[in-house]
Amino acid sequence: MKFRMDSLLRPSPWSLLGLLALLVVCFSLQPADLSASSNGVFDAKQIKKLKKDYAKAIQGQQNDSAIDVIRQISAYGTPDALETVYDLGYQNGSVPAVYDVICEELSMMTGIVEHISTRYDKIDSKGDFRERVYMTDILAYPTNKRGELNDRKVSLEKQLKRIEENGLRPGSDPSIPDRLKQEIEALSKQIDRLKGQQNDEAIKLMVLFLDDKSPFVQGAAVEAFRKSQSAICVEPLINLLDKLLKKRKDVLYHQVRDALWELTGQDFELIEEWFAWWEPRQNTFDPMEETHDGKTGVKRKRRGDDPEFWGVPVESKNIVFVIDTSGSMRYVHKDDIPGLARGDGSDGGQSSGGGQMTADQQRLARFWTRMEMAKRELRKVIRKMSKDAAFNCVRFDTNVSKFKKKATPASNGNKKSAIKWVDGLKYNGNTNTMDALIQAFSQDARTNTIFFLSDGLPSVDGKVNDPTQPILDKVFELNRFRKIKIHCFGFHPFTQGGQQMPGLTEANTWLRKLAETTGGTYTDMKVDPKLTPDNPGD
Repeated sequence: MKFRMDSLLRPSPWSLLGLLALLVVCFSLQPADLSASSNGVFDAKQIKKLKKDYAKAIQGQQNDSAIDVIRQISAYGTPDALETVYDLGYQNGSVPAVYDVICEELSMMTGIVEHISTRYDKIDSKGDFRERVYMTDILAYPTNKRGELNDRKVSLEKQLKRIEENGLRPGSDPSIPDRLKQEIEALSKQIDRLKGQQNDEAIKLMVLFLDDKSPFVQGAAVEAFRKSQSAICVEPLINLLDKLLKKRKDVLYHQVRDALWELTGQDFELIEEWFAWWEPRQNTFDPMEETHDGKTGVKRKRRGDDPEFWGVPVESKNIVFVIDTSGSMRYVHKDDIPGLARGDGSDGGQSSGGGQMTADQQRLARFWTRMEMAKRELRKVIRKMSKDAAFNCVRFDTNVSKFKKKATPASNGNKKSAIKWVDGLKYNGNTNTMDALIQAFSQDARTNTIFFLSDGLPSVDGKVNDPTQPILDKVFELNRFRKIKIHCFGFHPFTQGGQQMPGLTEANTWLRKLAETTGGTYTDMKVDPKLTPDNPGD
């Protein structure tokens, strides 16, 4: 039988169909593998490119672009994307708005709890505390955000209640109550939405952080637990309190008690009372369903002999006091002194509308200058500091100087030297707030609290007010992993006669913002009519 070559070269319809079927079978065997390989390479290249785009955006201070890049990377949802966003946040996430988005995106990415658990096991004993605080920021993002919103909501509710009870100040915008109600309602909706994003596995992982070697890591976890309103957090906090009772009572001890107060509404002195209260409730207690003072912004009552600074307990054993000594601190804050014609306490004579001040009146005017008010309170708190504390003092006007180069133990000798240093403070120059805060943060690696007193807006040259946002950004950069609370103190902006003092309202608004940004408090300093030069109270 002969075969013709042309028959072999000319395929039949059946052979074409067979070839097509063979090709289909071959390609159908590994479509997923080929696709995954191709997409994986493509994704990696795109993520690498986006990483460079992020660096350029941050360098160019284009925060919106940087945020957009982070969201593009996280949208890939791959392990590579997760690791890239994680590294960018830790190594190059010092811009507040960008860092917030990074933590938000990471908190929602698949595999983040496992990723952090693995990383924590690797660095627990040999890495520094900063990455471990970063981990807490990620795991606790929904919890912390909800807590911040709730704190804001509670503050607005208090403001609304005061207005409803006492009415608006004369000349105030009558729409304020309605606007407050609208904002409270909007915050309630945001809080409810974030409740659904809370990850119980993330909270359980953070329980490990309560036993961390660094108090900064422990403090970050405690703060997250305070805001969580989760029953999972109660028993670990009680156990941590039990351990802290055996040590010196620093800020962390008070943080734990505050957290338990907000979660449970209880504040027992004895640890046995805590265990006895919790044991019958541990399987049924739900903080979200409870109604108590701790959830409504009522502060836990302080007990003990902690010193106070303008009524704020000094609970820290590692603290820095920062005092404004600019020229405006010469002004007299008590305006009802007979014969007083000038804000700086000088007489001014008849031509200035004053009269001849007696020696006692001049002495009283000096006693009530802002400078002397600050010095009295600082002397008082230094005298009462316990020997197991460490402290330093920073003064600032145009320039900045310190009592000691670094934080110093509160021994009797050091306290006497510090009081002598305080006695020598004089007002002069402008208000170099930025450098003062930088110095405060650089005192000691253990510093966990800053008390900041000022009477003016930042102004290095004394002519133009410095923009405050760069200062807040710098504070965030320095404080991102330390979470130091800055408690701010400003002078009451109204005189004894009810007149508004120039500049103080704006200055105090700035101080409130600085305090709120760091989780601290703001306090108005007022004249105490019971105090006199012969009875200074310090």
